[in-house]
Amino acid sequence: MADSNNVHQNLTPNGDGNNNPIKLGARLKTKGLQGVVNEIFDGFFSGKEKIIINDTKDLIDLIIKTRESKDYIGVGVGGLYVNNKDEVLVYYRTDSPEKHKWSIIGGSGTYRKDIETTLREKFQTKANIPLQNVDVTALVRVTNHTNENSGLNNNEGEFHFLSPAYNIDITNCNERLNEIPKLNKKKDIQAPKIIGNSEKFICRFVKISKIQQYPEFFTYTTRAAVQSYQREKNNIHHIIERIDNISSYIKEVPKIKKVEWRKE
Repeated sequence: MADSNNVHQNLTPNGDGNNNPIKLGARLKTKGLQGVVNEIFDGFFSGKEKIIINDTKDLIDLIIKTRESKDYIGVGVGGLYVNNKDEVLVYYRTDSPEKHKWSIIGGSGTYRKDIETTLREKFQTKANIPLQNVDVTALVRVTNHTNENSGLNNNEGEFHFLSPAYNIDITNCNERLNEIPKLNKKKDIQAPKIIGNSEKFICRFVKISKIQQYPEFFTYTTRAAVQSYQREKNNIHHIIERIDNISSYIKEVPKIKKVEWRKE
């Protein structure tokens, strides 16, 4: 049985974690790929989930899931949807990293799939919003997401993701959006209530002001995306104010009388 600290050691081709020089090829021959995988990873997941390997992709996904590869940077995508009441659509994370925190809709990037398609699928899976109603618009921010800047200790595993967040428009989906409850009280933000048995992912609307008031309950990428959104919004308001001021000033300037020129 291997624990998370021994995953790297167990994966070496000339050892099995106990300084036994059994070659990986021999282990594969005697136990098969599924058997070797069970031997290596069973202790890591502590029996919480059954490990089934059907092909190479499953094996790669499993290795990435352990987050023990310290020398790679992952890609996580997020979609920032803000309604006309300054409420952000978020969901409650039940997986590490940043478990038990609220996040904008998103997740890990998918190999050979563009970001727009991935985000639409995440909104459909996690917020029950049809693909065709999700429009991925402008880039809001790219966050350097690590366990350090997320305030997590190394006990939760080290990770490093580049996480682009995009503005999202949702059209022709008012009925679904109106069904999503709102987070108004701190106790609901801290420990959300599950509504019914069919709610696979807990999605809620929360005011930007609540995210700023209780940042400890929201993921680092969510706080960063909202911060950039607010900054851009304030810049736009500042520009509009300046245009209005200039327009008012121009109206107050006396009109220049037409000057007629004539030859002497």
